[in-house]
Formats: sequence, structure tokens, C-alpha cells
Amino acid sequence: MNSSAGRRIVAVPLLAALLIVGHGCSRGEARLSTDEALELLALSNISPQFGAVREFLDAQIAQRRTTWTPEQFDIATRVIGERLAAENLSRMILDRLETQPDPPFTDTVLEWLRTPEVRQVHAAATITTNAEAAAELGVFMAVENRIQPSDERLALIERYDRAARCSSNSSSSLRLAIYGAGLMSDALLPSDARAGIDALRRFAEQKSELLAPFFEELSAVTLQFAFRGLSDAEVAAVVERSESEPVQWYYRTLSNVLLDSLEEVSSNLGVSFVAALESQPDA
Repeated sequence: MNSSAGRRIVAVPLLAALLIVGHGCSRGEARLSTDEALELLALSNISPQFGAVREFLDAQIAQRRTTWTPEQFDIATRVIGERLAAENLSRMILDRLETQPDPPFTDTVLEWLRTPEVRQVHAAATITTNAEAAAELGVFMAVENRIQPSDERLALIERYDRAARCSSNSSSSLRLAIYGAGLMSDALLPSDARAGIDALRRFAEQKSELLAPFFEELSAVTLQFAFRGLSDAEVAAVVERSESEPVQWYYRTLSNVLLDSLEEVSSNLGVSFVAALESQPDA
């Protein structure tokens, strides 16, 4: 693109597993440029994760349908849609990325992200919200059920899952969705009947911990699909590179930025829900 504004427009739909906000950076320390942050986001292909989080939250809210009024349910759905809109989350993530210190290996990371093998792996995340890709995965697994991956390949997939934080990001996203839905539900109760923030956090953590093995299994299946067409040697090369210092910086930063943004959204859902309810005209 010819300008940062143009690149932002292109990158936004591509954005949705990101990093720690740069607390404690000195004022004169170099930060990631807007162009670098935009390209990191675009090449990361994280926007499908936005849809997955929305699905998690919708599932939590659906459980309240019998106890909430139709108006409360509709407003809750609207508030969630607004707060988890791709444009809103992409802006929050980009803002956080631009606070990050610029490491000496940013160009190395960007070059790695541009490789066809890595683009293929990251694009596999679209199966969470893309019906066509999900159908392709189904066909792939039907074939793979007849020819199981070797133990060596499965071990490589497990290493990549840990390095890229695939299943842990999914589990954390579910935790934040449960927490956000809990805050919305709690906000409707009288003050003396509310569970409170600490109890809601503990409940969300317990539920997500119980489902962690499921996310690990799902990630293993997804990554078998993502690495299709690559030899064991090629997969090993991707995995080893993913464990290197530059790429670990990238995955750590990406994970923390994404989860920090989702934490902010989830923590404000209760207040936003009440404000939206109170803004409705009296019947």
C-alpha cells in the first residue's frame, strides 16, 4: 500500500494467538513502527480467533436465555457484537503492538512469516469460522483416519502447539469469554446477591482448565491439517524455527497482545451491558 492508512484498512480484516504491552520501556527506546505492527498483524492471520471468541461468548449467553428477558438477551448480543467487532479488536491490538520495543530481529521475523510454509500454517486458523475450510478439514481427516501420522510427526506437532501457544490461546480465550458472560449476568443481580469479580474469575479459570485437554486435541487435529503437504523434514524445520529466540518473541508478543485486548473487552462487558440497558427508552 502507498500509505499507513491504506495498509491499516487492508490489515484490519486479517487480524484476530499476541504479546505483552511494553511496560517499563524507556522514552528513547525504539518501538515497533506502524508499518511493522500492521504487517505482523496481517501475516499472523488472527482475525478468525475473533470469531471463535464471539462463538464462545454467544454460547455462554445462550445459557441465560431462559432467565433473561428477550430485551436483555437482544441487548447483550448487540453489546458483545460491538465490543468484539473485528475493527474494534484490530485497533486495540494494533495500539498495543505499537507500544512494543523494536527488537533487533523484527526483519527476520517478518521474513519468516512471509514464507509459504508459515503462511499455510497460520491460514489453517480459518477453519474455526470458515465453512469451506472446515469442510476441507473434514475430507482431510477422513483420509488421515486410514493413515495415522507417525509418532515423530505427532511429537513435532505437539512442540509447535507449545511454541506457537495454539491450544493455550484457545483455552485462555474461552476463559475470558466465560468471565465476560459472568460479569454480564452478575450485573443484573441485586448488589448483595452478586458473586463478585474474584469468584467469577475463579469459576472461569476452573471451567477453562477442565476443557484444556479438548483444546489440545483440537489443536493437534488442526495442525495435522495445517502441515499437510509438508514432509517431516520440512515440518521439523518450521518447528525448530518456531522455537528460536526471534520467533518466540513474536509468538509471545502476539499472544499477550491478543489476550490483553480480550481481557479489556471481557472486563468491561458487565458495565457496557448495564449502560446499554439503562439507555433504552421506557416502554
